Amino acid sequence: MRMRHRWVAALVLSTAAGAVSLAACRGASPPKTERIDARVTTLDMAPTAPRAYARRGDLILHGSSGTSLTVAAAPDLPGHRPLRGAIVDVGIDGAKGSDPLLWWRAGWVDAGQKLHPLVASAVSASRCAEPGIGQEGVRIEGDVDGVHLATDLCALADGRYRVRTVATGLPPNAVLADDLNTGIVDVAIDQLGAEWEGDSATRFLVLSGYGIGVAIEAPAMRARSKRIRIAGEIFPAPIAVLYEGAEATRTVHVVRGDAFDALAALPFSTRKAAVGLADGRGGHLALCNAAGQALVKGVLPPGPARTVRLPEGLGESFRVRDAHGVPAPERVPVSASSGEPGGPRLVAVPSGQLDLRFTDGRGGPIAAHVLLRGLAGTPDPAPEMEKSGRAYPGGRSVYLLDGAATVHLAPGRYAVTATHGPMHAVSRREVDIAAGGVQSISDSLAAVIDTHEWTTADFHLHAAPSPDSSVSLEARLASLVSEGIDLAVATDHNHVTDYEPLARELKLSQLATVRGDEITSAGSRLWGHFNAFPLPAPTRAAEEAVPPYYDIPPAELFARARDAGARVVQVNHARMPPQIGYFDLTHLDPATGAADPEFADDFDALEAYNGLWIETPEKVREGARDLVALARRGRRPIATGNSDSHRLLYEEAGYPRTFVHTPAGSPSDRAARAIEALRSGDTTVSSGPLVTLTVDGKWPGSVVRPRSAAGSKPSAAGKGEVLAHVRVLAPAWVPVETVEIWVNDDIAARFEAGPARDGVRFERDVPLKVDADAAILAWAEARTPLGDVLPNPDARAIGFTGLVYVDADGDGRVKVPPRNSSPLSR
Repeated sequence: MRMRHRWVAALVLSTAAGAVSLAACRGASPPKTERIDARVTTLDMAPTAPRAYARRGDLILHGSSGTSLTVAAAPDLPGHRPLRGAIVDVGIDGAKGSDPLLWWRAGWVDAGQKLHPLVASAVSASRCAEPGIGQEGVRIEGDVDGVHLATDLCALADGRYRVRTVATGLPPNAVLADDLNTGIVDVAIDQLGAEWEGDSATRFLVLSGYGIGVAIEAPAMRARSKRIRIAGEIFPAPIAVLYEGAEATRTVHVVRGDAFDALAALPFSTRKAAVGLADGRGGHLALCNAAGQALVKGVLPPGPARTVRLPEGLGESFRVRDAHGVPAPERVPVSASSGEPGGPRLVAVPSGQLDLRFTDGRGGPIAAHVLLRGLAGTPDPAPEMEKSGRAYPGGRSVYLLDGAATVHLAPGRYAVTATHGPMHAVSRREVDIAAGGVQSISDSLAAVIDTHEWTTADFHLHAAPSPDSSVSLEARLASLVSEGIDLAVATDHNHVTDYEPLARELKLSQLATVRGDEITSAGSRLWGHFNAFPLPAPTRAAEEAVPPYYDIPPAELFARARDAGARVVQVNHARMPPQIGYFDLTHLDPATGAADPEFADDFDALEAYNGLWIETPEKVREGARDLVALARRGRRPIATGNSDSHRLLYEEAGYPRTFVHTPAGSPSDRAARAIEALRSGDTTVSSGPLVTLTVDGKWPGSVVRPRSAAGSKPSAAGKGEVLAHVRVLAPAWVPVETVEIWVNDDIAARFEAGPARDGVRFERDVPLKVDADAAILAWAEARTPLGDVLPNPDARAIGFTGLVYVDADGDGRVKVPPRNSSPLSR
């Protein structure tokens, strides 16, 4: 199963459980008796870093070693997540950048295991009077469901903090709890590291990111979390930390460094090991269990071996990789006993070099997505690239903005596949890499399908501003350009992101960008996820710039998005468990179009194909059927398909994508022209073939009147026929096997596609009889997988058009009748 870090999963559980975060530790030196100059200040300007949640007016507790905790003290914004009283940021040296913490607030768990998180009524500076503790602190206080909670934050020595919560009125069999939400950041616990799930006793939790390590320790605590599984993916979830009794005291350590630095701060980290690279150039270090799973990850700085300190029972070996991501041939065992290491273990990492160069068919460079796969027993690589280059790795993928790079690989045999999206030729090669050897691949990725009338767009994309994505903005833009995308809409979760300044800096004139937001609903009832675009550039704190999303019903949510400037509101992954599909949550019936009273259909577009379903054709058909379901309500939805990419591997940008039939014009206004064309509904969706449809010469989004069967006059009684023209184009490497024409959600005609070749794979005029208002689309697919152009082994090439509407009764509107039989039958 593939691990995916997605805000959707974190949202579901954090909404039900509140939210927590930690702040953690510096090195493990013993407590000092020096005076602690703790102080509390008020934040005068909200930070703009992607993972900084603080707002103007929040309180910052400055502790020792330059560390700080920020507590949400400003009043919560109406329609936004209530976080008053939560620890929302962790800092070192006054930095206001990203950190490994989303938020952390105290609460309690009742006898039925429901978490009741606190939204504080009062957050104020306070006094910490005990010896050895900084005098200034922060008090968080309030009532939640009949229980009064008071939490005191005080600074200790060496970047440590004491967090003490006292509950009054706790019901029988209830316990104090924290809800920890770290988004994409792994949380390691005792014995199991980051590879855990369920309910486990632990002495500590450790997390790290953005140069900050965090650890929390407390006696007799339990960590609970259950990952969420959708299709072939596994999503992390927030963590509930439970404490016995009505009082809980946690020691929190904040350190500069990574998870190994955080572990070293724990007083019971008594095992020592020294590991390094023989060439002293630095690289990457992972602590693994017996199965080879990484429990804790960190870096090997250049120079001598790194000495780490570990708790007893955590990990059995180290996996070492050099700075290029090449792994050492063997793992290094960890001593099972306490005490000093017997001496540093220095490992050598043999590697060879692969030079890559791809052109556009005319000799010029072309951006390329390269997938590397190990053959004949060679493990799949995970290369790292020079920070100064224009190549961006993600797992076994590399995105080359300039079409060229040097990749270092372990000795072995590799398959190398390069593409520029499904309208271009593909390059497939195999190479043998020897230690110290150099191999090269130079190939053409020429365009083989003419798309000059179309704008290739992805309207659902995530990068580091989303709490569940670690993709940098540079890497996100590189992935889009490498996959041949013309128009990209930034849709981070409850965050307005602007790609344009960086696109200009990187000189990516071929890519038009649009600011947007994925409105990720939260609160007492969930409604799903919705994209809104275009939106104006943010002028305020990130949280203040997004349309309201918390406890906002659908009709108001759509209206508020339009008030914010959106011209397109799109329903995302409308049927997706658990509790993130709008149509599932409001029980939209595809056979009738009926739904719950709260269902609102004042949106423009439906993401009928989400990238999560690229291996699940029936889910894609379900999305296309939902287009018809909306037509049964008298609506004319725009059909889109989008990657919903959060990562660089397994969630490739542009798979699927939306082709928008766009009038010609200046490149400078391409985004505006494409959005206007999108609003007309003239789209086709693809993860491989480009399928086009006209009905009586009209494109998707249009309304036609049927002709009488005997001639060209409009039919009088709603009975007649229309002429559909279907065309399917694809490169030879994209499988296309069957073509269908749907009238509503029935297959009116099915054909076999032509042989594999570059260009037209199918083209035909098909007369269709229509007896009532109808919606028509064309569909093409293949059972044969796409192959290693994507890492998903069963990724399918699917293409389908938006709907052409038939006004059979001539009343000036189209309302498709209910379905009386099973769908998709002849």
